Amino acid sequence: MAKYIYKAMNAEGKKINANIEADNYDDFIIELKRQGLYLISYSLTRDGYSQSANGTISLKELSVICRQFSAMLNAGISVVKCLDILCEQTTNKKTRSKLLAVLEDVRKGTSLHKAMANQGKAFPFYLISSVESGEEGGTLDDVMTRMSSYFEKQNKTKRQIRGAMVYPIILASLCVIVVTIMLVFVIPRFLTMYATQGIDLPLPTKILIAITDFVLYKWWIILIVAGAFFGVIMLIKKLPSTKISWDKFTLSMPVFGKLRKVLMTSKFAHTLSTLSASGISMLVSLEVVARVINNAYITQCVAIIIDDLKRGVSLSDSLKKFDVFPTMFKSMIAVGEESGELDALMEKTASFYEDESDAAVKKMVSLIEPMMIVFMAVIIAFIVIAVILPIYTLYQNMY
Repeated sequence: MAKYIYKAMNAEGKKINANIEADNYDDFIIELKRQGLYLISYSLTRDGYSQSANGTISLKELSVICRQFSAMLNAGISVVKCLDILCEQTTNKKTRSKLLAVLEDVRKGTSLHKAMANQGKAFPFYLISSVESGEEGGTLDDVMTRMSSYFEKQNKTKRQIRGAMVYPIILASLCVIVVTIMLVFVIPRFLTMYATQGIDLPLPTKILIAITDFVLYKWWIILIVAGAFFGVIMLIKKLPSTKISWDKFTLSMPVFGKLRKVLMTSKFAHTLSTLSASGISMLVSLEVVARVINNAYITQCVAIIIDDLKRGVSLSDSLKKFDVFPTMFKSMIAVGEESGELDALMEKTASFYEDESDAAVKKMVSLIEPMMIVFMAVIIAFIVIAVILPIYTLYQNMY
């Protein structure tokens, strides 16, 4: 018998954290339904081994799996055959083993969402919940299409951000390497030459000498200060007492803050739109948003929104409390609620902010590149001036 440690929501929207002992996942779900609870997430403990239910299959693989699943279901292929084909086509060994386990359970008569849930942390819980809604409503193909689009867009955004940071990181690394080589190997030779001449060195050269000596003989202080700085930043980001303030600060940073707001709004709209359209209730969908948004401040905002919805406040009115969400986003939500087409308008809003995030990433790169080039130019120019000024002084003394 295993212990299922779960987070669920009752009919009144109240979150419940508890545990249930059951022989298998089916018995666990039956007991939850008997208690009138809707599963949000769970972890499984068996024989002292704890297995989290969070997803580990990459976004790219999840997108491909859902897209191919949807295409085959639309072609009239059975779920078992779909899984069989997916197992043959999947090249990743770990993913294939999970799919084979799902296939084996489905062949035994287990529903698809239960078979996915039996794989512990292989599939995200919001995918499992969406599949369950699709199976119950007979819209599994539509659910797979929406989830494929969702995973694909999230993966695209992640790739864009990583790709955008490659060039600035290369520039910064080159700057550090070039300056270090000059300070350690090139500058000391010039300084030795100047020392033999006995001339009065100009201020830039004296500053350069001090920096060179510091790098050569007290480099360990640089490592300690840098380590302490990043350690403090990581501590601030992780401590519950400061994490919310830090995440709120990142949303107000110059350049990066606007980008993060757009990205967070896009993810918020996409997740909410996808889950709502898949048959998940608004309260549960918002609970999922709070978990996947990866920003403690916005998570806190979503928790307040959930409480407002429980009290009968509309989503649009609750969103108006927070400046983190753009005005257009709030207006679109309000129009969707008034027209009764919230899901459709959220989908359009998500697409709009996806385009906005693409533009924001490109704008960020266009700003970072010249800034890095100017920064490198200033440093190199200072070094060159500090080296050349004594030579100019020697030339004047000669004539």
